[in-house]
Amino acid sequence: MTDTDHAVHARIKESAERTHAELEKCLTDILKLESWDMKTLDMPAYLQKRLHDDR
Repeated sequence: MTDTDHAVHARIKESAERTHAELEKCLTDILKLESWDMKTLDMPAYLQKRLHDDR
């Protein structure tokens, strides 16, 4: 691999790591906003009802 190849791969890795961390934080924030059980990840009853009613 060339120096450019290493630099390209390092830059992609850096971006992917930052993006992954932000997506995890986003998902956690959404689960909390919707009142999911954070230990079991059980869907709240109101969302279960909405999902069922929309079918």
